[in-house]
Amino acid sequence: MKTAFLALAAGLLPSTPLASAAPLSSPFTWSPALASYYSVVAAHIKDARASQASPASCDLSSVTLPTAPTPLPSPDGLSLSLVAVGHGIQNYTCANSTAQATPAAIGAVARLYNASCLAASYPDLLTMIPNIALTLPEISISDSSATLGPSSIALSGHHFFSTKTTPVFELDSAPDQSSHLGIVVGAKGANSTAPPGSPQGQYGAVPWLYLTATNASEIVSAEGVIRIKSLEYFRVKPRWLFVKLTDTSGATGWGEATLEGHDRAVCGTLDEMSERLVGQVADEIEHIWQLFWRLGFYRGGAVFMSALSGVDIALWDLKARRLGVPVYQLLGGRVRDRVAVYGWIGGDRPADVETAARRRAAQGWTCVKMNATEDVGWLDSPAALDATVDRLKAVKAVGLDVGLDFHGRLHKAMAKQLAARLEPHRPLFIEEPLLVEHAEALKQLSSLTTIPIAFGERLYTRWDVKRFLEDATVDILQPDIAHAGGISETKKIATLAEAYDVAIAPHCPLGPIALAASMQVALSTPNFVIQEMSLGMHYNVEAGEEDILTYVKDKSVFDIDKGYVKALDGPGLGIEVDEEAVRRISSETGFWQCKEFYGPDKSIREW
Repeated sequence: MKTAFLALAAGLLPSTPLASAAPLSSPFTWSPALASYYSVVAAHIKDARASQASPASCDLSSVTLPTAPTPLPSPDGLSLSLVAVGHGIQNYTCANSTAQATPAAIGAVARLYNASCLAASYPDLLTMIPNIALTLPEISISDSSATLGPSSIALSGHHFFSTKTTPVFELDSAPDQSSHLGIVVGAKGANSTAPPGSPQGQYGAVPWLYLTATNASEIVSAEGVIRIKSLEYFRVKPRWLFVKLTDTSGATGWGEATLEGHDRAVCGTLDEMSERLVGQVADEIEHIWQLFWRLGFYRGGAVFMSALSGVDIALWDLKARRLGVPVYQLLGGRVRDRVAVYGWIGGDRPADVETAARRRAAQGWTCVKMNATEDVGWLDSPAALDATVDRLKAVKAVGLDVGLDFHGRLHKAMAKQLAARLEPHRPLFIEEPLLVEHAEALKQLSSLTTIPIAFGERLYTRWDVKRFLEDATVDILQPDIAHAGGISETKKIATLAEAYDVAIAPHCPLGPIALAASMQVALSTPNFVIQEMSLGMHYNVEAGEEDILTYVKDKSVFDIDKGYVKALDGPGLGIEVDEEAVRRISSETGFWQCKEFYGPDKSIREW
């Protein structure tokens, strides 16, 4: 929508006149506002001739700031340096719940014209200029010679938003370079409804704002490029590691680098990465990913890739927020409008699963996952597998689909037996029936069962998964976005899997940031099937009250309805992280270690 407004800049600068009053220009299209303007001009000319007044002044020292309906703070201790009229476009968003809702203002772009002399000598004329400006044709932003209105006010600068909430005033466009004031970047301090008589657009008058200035050199670098300014990380309960990136515009993005039981190692890697990351162009996500992957010489592995994941997710969040779109729009757009999810029941030693299954069904879930067994020896009694079959039958009787997580606990001799016994009862999938280092055994097992085989949480790159796709071992890949290089690499793994007719079900017994990032990939990936979700998981419950909803402001974003969570359509990852909660809980969170399991003879068993 076309808009016109007054802008007043106060700063620790002398009140230097930036232009002199200009003569009336060629005729404009007649309007009541223009006719009134010329009448006032004529009256001023008549008065000046009668009184032989001194020439008009551009001294702003005695100018009185206008009063808003809601009083705005007074810039005490500062002097007025510029009064400008803005002429441009006010942007609106239609992201409201109903078609009848009034669109909300979101950013603007405008040319700024120096009205300081009018403000100093003819304030009554100044108040009329914005209404006249609304009737004028739009002028190219690049046309530096254009003037505004019947008094031919000269160009002074430009106004735009570097992020959705960061207004920038570039005041270096006046022909006289000695009057340049530089770049002023604002932050909203207060606002008021516009007073009566303000220019009215299609959606009414734009509210008046009181902006406080920040250091422009910290907002945009000398070449006008936004760069990474800082990296922070936060260890939070129950066992998660969050990453926050801040760029030189002050905008932020959040990632998750959780690697259960190894967060100190990941933190050390993030410290090392930070030295190379700070100063990089924030939008160049792929370049930054390749920078760490290729220039570190040693690459891959759980620790390195988890740290890279946290950085990568935060970069996508940062960029999508700057553009005002959800991440999935940058990944090709949505292919679905909701995401199928499953939750956990049971624990490391599953029990009372029928009661837990009924509770999950009442909460809106249609699918759950549980550990298939307790810890099992290399060769255990076949009776150790009886309870697994009984639990599967009990949960399916509730009406839920069930995925069984072997968790790499079983060795080849026991895994073959259990798969055969489970097959008649049709679990949705069996997960990590063997550890991925036993590639040949996994291939053999896949030829012995019709149950879909899922794994991938301990595979971290497309190169790691390639051999399992090529030999048709896996039916469902489960990359973990907090371990597998973030959004960038997880999306590539998913695309590679599609070429082999393999589905994607991202692993995510983690925090809300990893979940939101996984959902952004899921929403844009054709071969996605179902998403793991840690809400109410045993690890969370064991640690206390903290869960995925603890760290998000809108607790409804992950609501479950008939087995689905609605698309996260907000900007970035689609969630708003509660930074106050993150910082508070981080200050009291210690290290989390993996659990230990031992057999009757005290030999170590797989977690």
